[in-house]
This record gives sequence, structure tokens and C-alpha cells, in this order.
Amino acid sequence: MLRSPLSPSPNEEPLPLERAYDAIRRVIQVVDGTETVPLSAAADRVIPVAIRSRLALPPFDHSAVDGYGITVDDLPTSERRLTIMGRAVAGSAFKGPAVTGGQSVYLATGAPVPDGIVAIAMHEKTTLSGSVVDIHDGYVEGDNIRRAGEDVSMGAEIVSANTLSDYRHIAILASTGIGEIAVRRRIRVGLVSTGDEVRPQSVELLPGEIYDVNGPMLGALLDRAFIESSRLDHVADDKSRLTEAIGQAASDFDVLVSTGGAAGSDTDHIQAAITGAGGRSTHLRLALRPGKPIIVGRVSRCLVLGLPGNPLAALANFLLFARPAILATAGMPLLRPRGQWVITAHDLPHKQGRSEFAPARIVDHTADGRAIIEKVGRGGSARLRPLVQSEGFIEIDAELGDVPAGRPIQFHPFNASFGP
Repeated sequence: MLRSPLSPSPNEEPLPLERAYDAIRRVIQVVDGTETVPLSAAADRVIPVAIRSRLALPPFDHSAVDGYGITVDDLPTSERRLTIMGRAVAGSAFKGPAVTGGQSVYLATGAPVPDGIVAIAMHEKTTLSGSVVDIHDGYVEGDNIRRAGEDVSMGAEIVSANTLSDYRHIAILASTGIGEIAVRRRIRVGLVSTGDEVRPQSVELLPGEIYDVNGPMLGALLDRAFIESSRLDHVADDKSRLTEAIGQAASDFDVLVSTGGAAGSDTDHIQAAITGAGGRSTHLRLALRPGKPIIVGRVSRCLVLGLPGNPLAALANFLLFARPAILATAGMPLLRPRGQWVITAHDLPHKQGRSEFAPARIVDHTADGRAIIEKVGRGGSARLRPLVQSEGFIEIDAELGDVPAGRPIQFHPFNASFGP
């Protein structure tokens, strides 16, 4: 097999993380096809085309407070007494004629603003006596009125193309009366664990065997509405069986994620199996801890990502590369996850030359609100307890050596940075 230009020889320096995104970007193919779903089922789905509002928001002038309407004739003075002509509440407009000088209407929050009213006095700053209200503060035209279209004008774009929707997008779509929407079809993702030593949870282990962690763990991460995921049967370290599995997966899935068999030893066959199935691939030895080697390839229309077998390495590489690749397959930009800046609680030993991702948790906050974090555990790609005790990954840049306590560093919370 000819070596890819991105695949270093054993004597070459490991590659920076950005080269992995370059390799993925070259083989991404956005899926075709959409389906129409009710708005109630549109969350966590990719909206492929821009959506424009078919009405103004708000659709009419309405009161921003509970209070009393003021006409233009009654604005100039700060002390005035007005006769209340009626009331209006949200969903029920004032039924009388246009309000004129010396008159007022009680308006509940959200009530349509009657003709003649140009400002609204807050209820708390008035004195009510029967059918008369005393206005104490001064107002100018427009006070406490929400104007039609001040949030969204008719025809304005309210959702951009290739947006992974959430509750925010559902809210604005609902406000414009949209009851159903076209979304991109689900991304079909296959997940396969490899390795002679790996066994399912349903069997008793023999000496030297371990339970499959990556399948359940990554399967949980793939449990998203925009993904249709399937766990394939475990495959041993056998080139012909892997070739057959990858060839079949290429006809069934848009993306295939494998764990194990990516390091390049004589028992690692993922790259050879991709070639055997009629595909092409690149082996990347990254300047990354954990999870130095990954494989990026394609068989027909199926993107194939070969991740390390150790669980922590598999997780870090899935979050860094596989999840962005799946999102890009759905039409979204291929983006490297970025963390938030925090402060280290202790010195962090680090060998310059490779990026490191390690479990960490928040232990305190600075006076200005920045999180103070500490590393959890002593490292090691097979250690899972530190993962459970942590709240995210710290990222130590490859250019850094030892990191002293109190230095800003990037932190990727599991519930935020590695989304959507």
C-alpha cells in the first residue's frame, strides 16, 4: 500500500490535531434527502434551508406592562388625572372608540394597544380611585409599548440553513405559526468494536478478556434525534472478517465508527480492511494524548473513522473528530471543539510536543467568576473512574510544557463544549 502524504513514517514527528480535520474535510459528503416532521418532533434535527418569518413578531402593538394608556394630548405633564373608559387583556382587545385626551384604558401585559394610546403608565406608579386614575410620572411616546415587528420583521430569516435545532429554534418557529418543517434525513451511523479480547456484557469473561466499553459508551453518545445509529456485531482482529464487515457497512451507513485496530501493529487491520472493501484511507499519528493513532477513510459513500481501542482514548477521539464529522455529514460546518478558559488549581506536568486531554473537575471559582479546575486521576487511557469523577476534559496545548498553578487553560465541559 502506498503511504498517504498525511501518514507519517515511524521516524516522522506526530501530526498536529488540525491535520485530522484536514483529512476528514477532504472525504466528507453531505447526505441527500429530507423529510417533513411536526414541529414537536423537530428538536435535534438539522434544518437544511433557511426559514423566513411569515409574519411580524410581535404581530401587533401590545402593552409591555400592566398599566394605563396615555394619549398624545396627555403626555406633556407629569401629573394628570384620566377617566378610565374600559380595559383590555391579552387575547381581548378594547372594544370602545379611539381614546382621546383626558381618557385612559387599563391594559394588562400583552393586551393590544387601542387606537389613540401612545404610551402606557405602569400600574405601580399610579393611584386608582374608582373610574379615575392619577398618573404621577412623566412619559414619552412609545413608553412600555412593544411595537409590531420590533423583534422580527415579516420575511426576516429566523433560522439559518444547516442549523441543528433546539428549544430556541422551536420557540421562534412556533411563534410564527409553523406547525411542521422539512429536516434533513437522519444520519445513519454504524458503530463496531473490534479486538480478540473484547466480549459483550452477556457472557462470563475468561482470563485475558475484557467487556466491551466503547460500544455502549459511544452508542450512548450517538443517541440523538438527528442520528439513526446501529451497533454492529463485535469483530475479532481478523482482516478478512473486518473487510467483510466494513464492505457491508458501506452499503448500509453514512458513517462507520470503529474502535480498536487503528494503531498500525501486525494485529491491527482496520486500514487494510478499508482497502480490501474497495475504499481509501489515511493513517494519522497525531500529537495527541490519549489516542495518538486514528484512521480516516471512505468506502463508497460511507465515511469510516477508526478510533483507538482504549476507552478514554476512544472517547476523546470521538468527541474531537467523530462527532464533528457526523455533524458535517449532516451539512453543518466541520469545526474543532473549543473549550472555555479556566484557571488551574495545581501545577500540571506536561511534555511539550503533544496536545493532552485529561479528565478534570471544577473545585472553586475566582472572585470574577472564572472556574478553578483540577485534574482527576493519574492518566492512562484505560482508566474509567476518573472519567466518572470529572466534569470535562482540560486541554493542554502541544506548545506548552509544564503548566503552573493559576495559569489560564482551556476546559471542555462534557455538557457544553462537546455539543451540539
